[in-house]
Amino acid sequence: MKRTVIRLGLLAALLASPCLAQWNFNIFLTGYPALNTFLQSLVAAQNGTSLPATCTLGKDFYFYTGSGGPTLYYCSATNVWTATQGGGSGFALQNSGTTIGSGLTTLNVQPDASTIVTTSVGGTTGNVKYAINTATIPNIAASQAGLSTVADTGASGTAYAGCPTTTITTLTNGMEVTLIPAHAATGGATTFNLCTLGAVAVAGWGTSNPAANDLLVNRPVKLRYDSSFFGGAWVYTPDGTAPSGGGTAPAPVFGAYASRPACASSNTGQLFHASDIGNKHWECDGTTWQPVAFDMQVVEPTALTWSTMVSGGSNTPTITSVAGAVRLSALSPGGSGYNFQGILTPLSMTTPYTIEIAFTLEQLSPSMYSLCQWGVADGNSPASNFLGQGWGNPAGGGAETVFVSAFNAMGGAGRGIQAPPIVSQPVTRVKMVDDGTNRGWYYNTGSGWHLQFSEGDTADVSSPSYWGIGCSLWGTNDQFQLTLYHASVHH
Repeated sequence: MKRTVIRLGLLAALLASPCLAQWNFNIFLTGYPALNTFLQSLVAAQNGTSLPATCTLGKDFYFYTGSGGPTLYYCSATNVWTATQGGGSGFALQNSGTTIGSGLTTLNVQPDASTIVTTSVGGTTGNVKYAINTATIPNIAASQAGLSTVADTGASGTAYAGCPTTTITTLTNGMEVTLIPAHAATGGATTFNLCTLGAVAVAGWGTSNPAANDLLVNRPVKLRYDSSFFGGAWVYTPDGTAPSGGGTAPAPVFGAYASRPACASSNTGQLFHASDIGNKHWECDGTTWQPVAFDMQVVEPTALTWSTMVSGGSNTPTITSVAGAVRLSALSPGGSGYNFQGILTPLSMTTPYTIEIAFTLEQLSPSMYSLCQWGVADGNSPASNFLGQGWGNPAGGGAETVFVSAFNAMGGAGRGIQAPPIVSQPVTRVKMVDDGTNRGWYYNTGSGWHLQFSEGDTADVSSPSYWGIGCSLWGTNDQFQLTLYHASVHH
């Protein structure tokens, strides 16, 4: 009896072997039904290519998929099979609890551009360590160090270049970099080439060209890429000189006329006031600064080719261009007779035509004999006839008046006053309309144009070839200053 027990124990151990569990066989001993039942219970696990529908707690089953080794399942609850490991000596790979591979023997770690992976083996343990790639992913230290800072490697103060620590492969609208110039801006057309993506215009303070020293050596300057500005440009805020007419909004709104910035689309609608002249400003229409004097758009008289009138006396006026205006000033040498001082320009237009002007007059030492006028003339000499409207101040000052005056010759009084005096506005706005038959002289005091007088266009000056403006002084040290804001001749 003892020998039988030993042999059955060996048989049970053999049947429990996982190797024999792969064989599908039944154990049957003739004449021993009870022993047959016992031996079947000793089989370690059943096997097959599909899981049985039923199982009892603790039962094992080797499941074959047709490739690799079997997967061992155990009955974790009545009729519930649970996998214990991958096939053979491999392992199963899961993604968020879902098995995506089994019977695996190798794990391949694949980092992307944003990660750095290091692996090591110590005894039977494999180690995988992940870290971010700071060449593509900014961290606090990189941000504090200036990840987008570009050291200038360009050739000059008009050609900047460079690339930050992170190589940029494309220009994106609105992107910003900080340039550390190695050259001071020399002014004029300037470019910046980021990471060899191509030289792109640098724009600032309203124009595509920086001014000299708008960028200074080792002074950081922020560059922002704008794909629509000037067809694509790096727009900057200068850290060098104050706005000097070389760059984008906000452009200066007040300063010397000579420092007026360029008018560009970026500062459309901006106003500029010159410190060297009053009663006038300029409005940017996106291309050109349009002059406005006393709330009316004007034509700057500096475009006219003025020729100096030969004085009727021994003194001629000082003529200067001031902020897009013409200024006449003169001091009478005294003596008998009127001393006419002014400037004329060729008319170069046949009837019908209109002449318009706007100016201010200051008689710095007024006398009852001093007056200024504008009009048409048949020449440019003291002997020429001159017809026009006149302005003057009463002796000792007072309200400026407007009257009609004609000189038979420049330097000699003619018909004198032909209409009642009219008090003018701070700016004198007048025009003459010659329709080929009559000349009409108009003034504007702010409430529209009013006809002062009209006469045949052959009176006094029958064929005018010049038109202009000037003043006649009588007493010693009589002095005037006349500023011409607007002058135009048109049909």
